[in-house]
Amino acid sequence: MMDWSRFGHRPDSVKIILLFATILVLLSTSAAIYQPVGTGIIWTTGILALTSNLLSILILGTGLEHIFASHKYRTITWSLFEVLISLLYAILYFISIWICVHGANYGSTTAFGVAGFFCVINFFVYLYNFFLYIQIWMREMRVANEQMTPTFENAVSYGAP
Repeated sequence: MMDWSRFGHRPDSVKIILLFATILVLLSTSAAIYQPVGTGIIWTTGILALTSNLLSILILGTGLEHIFASHKYRTITWSLFEVLISLLYAILYFISIWICVHGANYGSTTAFGVAGFFCVINFFVYLYNFFLYIQIWMREMRVANEQMTPTFENAVSYGAP
């Protein structure tokens, strides 16, 4: 059962904004009559972002994000996945901004202008998401270090220095 109430608050509400902005990037890019050479990067970025946004909304809505946390390695959490995904898409949307500027200069001005605008929005939202989740991840790591049991901190060395 989906828990839609969790998308009313930060950081999960950002997923809904990213979903609609990505759909608008894809719609405005498809409206262009002239498709320059780098448009495939915009399409690939948009489709990958749309797929990962839908998957993360599904995972967060069903409450399955704790499955991605590794019990062996405490540093691998859902927040780390979000940090890496946000960094990847921020870089890809930054590249897409410049491809949209190129497309607006040499062809469909309105379509690539609108696509570039929504690429800028996605870039800044992914950058915001990156900084938000890196703070959450650092807080989780600090709490995990404080929760270590004393047996791990003062292990018997059996003659080793």
